[in-house]
Amino acid sequence: MLGMMAIVLWLLYSLAVTIHQTSKIRSELTLIEDQNEVYATEIKEKERLLSYLSTTERITKEAKTQMGRKESGEKVIVFIEDDLNLIQRDEEVFSPARTVNRREMSMPEKWRHMFFGEAHVSS
Repeated sequence: MLGMMAIVLWLLYSLAVTIHQTSKIRSELTLIEDQNEVYATEIKEKERLLSYLSTTERITKEAKTQMGRKESGEKVIVFIEDDLNLIQRDEEVFSPARTVNRREMSMPEKWRHMFFGEAHVSS
């Protein structure tokens, strides 16, 4: 009888250990599946980026922006956004009270300011 009790206790202990190991493996499996989903999303994003990077439109755009390449018959306008006023015009020297923040200007005002040197500030 004591031998049977020992066998039953040993079987219960083995069952408990197996159940604990199974739950531990399942939690690790869930973690790995979550990581796989993240990696799959990253792979899809990188594949999309790769397909964009290999297009002729992107290559042409990079050639134009990085190397200053232009196609025949094309005119290029370069917009440089800077916060420094290194060269002042005569109007700016003689009327320092009027300052214009380009970031607060609308697009037509920026064009007018760029080509004609004037900015219409609405009050």
